Amino acid sequence: MSAFPFFFTFSDKVEGNGFVADVRMMGTVLGMKEDDSTWMYGVQPGGIAATGENEDKAFSAFRRTYTSVLFDMAEEAVDFATFKERVEAFFKEICEETKREWDEAVEAVRRGDIESEGREKKNADEHQPYVQVRTVKKPTARHNLLDELRTIAA
Repeated sequence: MSAFPFFFTFSDKVEGNGFVADVRMMGTVLGMKEDDSTWMYGVQPGGIAATGENEDKAFSAFRRTYTSVLFDMAEEAVDFATFKERVEAFFKEICEETKREWDEAVEAVRRGDIESEGREKKNADEHQPYVQVRTVKKPTARHNLLDELRTIAA
């Protein structure tokens, strides 16, 4: 079993009850190759996980799960303020066990025990996860951003 500590970046426009929100998140996920599948375990936010037959499919499934959580929160929120509170609370959820495994994988990358496989490295001590939730007054194409899972924590 191999573990890889990743940063991920998501940007979403989410429609709710009378609002459109721009949600940007840089979080952490632990990728684990197990037998014939790959898992993506949320570290921050914790509480979500997904699997696929390879890293790309597992990340895609993780993304769908994350997006589904946002959509459910938007549907249940009575207004933007409530939605923002729920997204921020969701983001703050950290799976402590997975966080320990993520920290161990970061140390393994630093020692050279885990190859970065041609990925850009970001120092885990200098890049802290964040979430931004803003109301969108006038949506435009400049808000279109691609998801990425190309940065390994070191």
